[in-house]
Amino acid sequence: MPDIRSLLTAGPLLMDGAFGTYFQQITGRDAVCAELANLDDPAAVTAIHREYLEAGARVVRANTFAAHPHHPAMAQSAVNESLRVGFTLAADAAARYDAFAAASIGPLSSHTSDSLELTPEQQSDALLRMLDTLYAAGARHFVFETWSAPELPAIGSAYLRRLDPSVFILCQFTVLPDGNTRQGIGLHDLWTAMNALPCDAIGFNCGSGPAHLMTLMEGLPRPFARPVSALPNAGYPHVEGGRMQYSAGADYFGEAALRMRALDIRLPGGCCGTTPRHIAAMARALEEPIPRKKRIPATARRPAPQTPDSRAATPLRKPVAVELEPPQDGRVAGVLEAAARLRDAGVSLITLPDSPLGRSRMSSLMLAGLVVREVGIPAMAHLACRDRNLIALRADLLGAWACGVRNVLMVTGDPVAAGSRDEIREVFNTHSYGLLALADTLNQTVFRDDPLELAAACNPHAARLPAEGRRMQRKAESGARTFFSQPVFDAEAIARLKELGLPEGCRIFAGLMPAVSRRNALFLQNEVPGITVPDALTELFTPGMDRQQAEEVSVAYTADIGEKALAVADGLYIITPFNRIGLIEKIIARLRAAQAKEAKP
Repeated sequence: MPDIRSLLTAGPLLMDGAFGTYFQQITGRDAVCAELANLDDPAAVTAIHREYLEAGARVVRANTFAAHPHHPAMAQSAVNESLRVGFTLAADAAARYDAFAAASIGPLSSHTSDSLELTPEQQSDALLRMLDTLYAAGARHFVFETWSAPELPAIGSAYLRRLDPSVFILCQFTVLPDGNTRQGIGLHDLWTAMNALPCDAIGFNCGSGPAHLMTLMEGLPRPFARPVSALPNAGYPHVEGGRMQYSAGADYFGEAALRMRALDIRLPGGCCGTTPRHIAAMARALEEPIPRKKRIPATARRPAPQTPDSRAATPLRKPVAVELEPPQDGRVAGVLEAAARLRDAGVSLITLPDSPLGRSRMSSLMLAGLVVREVGIPAMAHLACRDRNLIALRADLLGAWACGVRNVLMVTGDPVAAGSRDEIREVFNTHSYGLLALADTLNQTVFRDDPLELAAACNPHAARLPAEGRRMQRKAESGARTFFSQPVFDAEAIARLKELGLPEGCRIFAGLMPAVSRRNALFLQNEVPGITVPDALTELFTPGMDRQQAEEVSVAYTADIGEKALAVADGLYIITPFNRIGLIEKIIARLRAAQAKEAKP
């Protein structure tokens, strides 16, 4: 069998997809127990490896990610046996397909007891014991993956190099969409440290979906000095029917593979949420010939149309709320300036999400208080249950009320991605119903003379609309009086919005999310949970279209859908893409123009 290094010199070598989340999907067992399956269900483990190999993977990672000496569910003897058997199962499966089997080594925090704090010495000792066991089992290819800092992979790589200079080592790290690891190391500092590691290949897995990971990697200096891997998650997780789901489809990963090839990623693959279908789509895409770039003539730029002075215009017939994303740092000037522009454009309410997709941002409650005080426009903070217990939630509501916040959207909150849960603990002391009931109790007591306006989310794309309608009714009974929907993109979604059955005495705002390019439309479809983007919209963004032309398409399409949605909704809820306030101003101006046209006799 050729050396893996020589194959990587020639071109990409496709890796497999997720093991833990796929194991959970097909067996119904908790992914925390996936390594135990090496001992109690080896047939299931082998079957997963074979599915990935059949899909086209040339490198499969053994089911050994979290089988370390401090795993709370494993005795030391079981750890050693799970490592040995796990690698053997992968190696036997790979041999049938002339592929490579690699030992997988995850962070020592993985599945460690909450009460157990490992010292650096304990972590190093545990890591080296794992490597000894895997090497004795026959492992000669090693993948350190989902790490947030380089220290332990550096120790492990150096140890393997001393043990056997011929082994192949890939070190992969997790970078979140904001460009930092979970320990706060910035991408460029991490990249410098990665390039100093004594290993054969470096790269990234988990933490981000394809679009965010590729965008981050496009900013790295090239050409790469050694083979680089990219194994993104299948978008971002959401809970559906009590189970965690990932939204990115297989075909989307096929397109992502082409983008990886353009970046010279030599070890493409998938992480949490990916399945053999995703890997098969990547394999098909990588087999396609590389297309020659077409020269597209420069498009003459027309001057941007002037937005009418909204302050002098007729107000919109129904309220419009606009969502602004809180900053990742402590600078608020941009948000305050955007809020002022939107106030002047006729917007009724600014909404501020609470660390969506489990990614840390400035407190929505504190920022809402600043917007109310500094800009003089009502602001609605989203409040998620993911990060706070009931004591903290009640305290935050009291503080927000004292700061002038009178609108709060209660959400359960997006879960933390599977690979991040090793280091970031979710709380989920309650859910959106319980949080609404807590706030409603405050409205009847502490806030009785000046109560909060309580809002909740609804999803017209839900697989079972009657069940979603029952959830809305339960939220209304818990205190919700306003519902904000997931974005709608076509007449079918608007019809489903009506079919939800709005609880009596409540109002509903139809969500709008302007897509600004074909790539953005595909990202929304595949990586943002709860959103369904029709192909008809994606196809409106033609090849060679410049930013201004794409924006004109976005404004026209979004305003048209907004007009149709207002026939069944009490208002609109527009989510601002990429802080493009000018685009939102144009949409509002288009809505106002359509309204004025209707009003003419």
